Amino acid sequence: MQELDLVLTLVEGMSVLVVITYLLTRSQLYAAIIDQRFTLKNRIMILLIGGVFSVYGTLAGMHYHDAILSVRDIGPGFAGLVAGPWVGLGAGIIGGLFRYSQGGFMALGGTLGPMAAGLIWGAVWLRRRGRHVSPLEAVLLAVLVEAVRACFDLYFADPLDQTVHVLAVSVIPIMIANAAGMAIFVLMLQNVQHERAVLAAQGRLEGELSVARRIQRSGLPAGSLSWPEMQVAGRLLPALEVGGDFYDFFPVGDDRVFVTVGDVSGKGVPAALFMAMTASLIRSEAVPAASPAQVLAEVNRHLCRNNEAMMFVTVFCGVVTISTGRITYASAGHLPPCLLDRTGTVAPLACSRAPPLGIRETTVYLDQEALLPAGSTLLVYTDGVTEAERADGEFFSLQQLCTVLSALTGRTAEEVVSTVFETVATYQGGLPQSDDITLCAISRPVAAQ
Repeated sequence: MQELDLVLTLVEGMSVLVVITYLLTRSQLYAAIIDQRFTLKNRIMILLIGGVFSVYGTLAGMHYHDAILSVRDIGPGFAGLVAGPWVGLGAGIIGGLFRYSQGGFMALGGTLGPMAAGLIWGAVWLRRRGRHVSPLEAVLLAVLVEAVRACFDLYFADPLDQTVHVLAVSVIPIMIANAAGMAIFVLMLQNVQHERAVLAAQGRLEGELSVARRIQRSGLPAGSLSWPEMQVAGRLLPALEVGGDFYDFFPVGDDRVFVTVGDVSGKGVPAALFMAMTASLIRSEAVPAASPAQVLAEVNRHLCRNNEAMMFVTVFCGVVTISTGRITYASAGHLPPCLLDRTGTVAPLACSRAPPLGIRETTVYLDQEALLPAGSTLLVYTDGVTEAERADGEFFSLQQLCTVLSALTGRTAEEVVSTVFETVATYQGGLPQSDDITLCAISRPVAAQ
């Protein structure tokens, strides 16, 4: 017999057991093992699997001088390591009895070896209270188990000189094969545990993000506002579970409504937290006596004092007089809104240039005024609309937004928002959003004149 043939035979048998073990890692039984949920039924299942592994190891071994050289100890070692001493011993008894039935002058040592393997690996499980060993520890323990098995062979086998000859040829290859098999098995255990931990963390994160999204959406206006002279409506669709865009509108006095749209730098949870703080500050500062520029200045001071993350937010604020359509507004670096008149002409609302909130505490913002005539619509939006991308990389663009808007004269604010949203979604063709999309429309019907 050539040592190379023995090594190849042992590696082949070990590889088959490793592949089968990998398939077992995807089973419910293995999930119970990882979670330390041991019942009599699954312990018996592990015992039987380890025993079958040991039987296979004997069958796949090499016959040499009336001895069977194999990796039969891996099965009981697997059973003992994952379920304890008596499970490992039970698997070893199955494998050992089968080896004994095959006969030979080394049969008794070959019978006791799997039992010892199951007990030793089970003692490790008991000592560690189910915590798994490292790959290096697995190699050392596998070497120890094979040394014990070799001692059994030397003690019980007869004739001794033939036993020594067989061991001289086989001990090192068998040690290497069993050590490699147990090390790979331990690595699989660690990988499965890591995978389950990652999946559990993802599940918790997804659950938390889902709650965060509901909380974020609950902070938006519950619906549109409507008066005979004016309607206000908005919609937001974050690119991720939570986003950094926001919009808000609410009455400030009997004949005025405050409207704001903002876009925080970045996306995801950090942007959402900064957005929530900004929207809350705007609400608290938007008192009837404060102009939009004053609101932006106060909010900017708060954000600059507590902005270690160096984030910023563009914001448009406006106060509209419902009865007349007069709007006083201020912009902190936000995109100019689009004003649609009753003839279908769309033009940007003139906005003074000012930096976003959160950059410089001493920034001064300017109030401006305009008139929203009867039959007109003012559309405030974020760059997620104009930068919506289709498959060929082309943006939706301001030009297309104006084209869509020009066909919406006489529509309500809700109709304008819905139509633009649907048009942008169709343009993207089902591609994932690259940015949050937010719209807020203020419409004045022709009857308001």
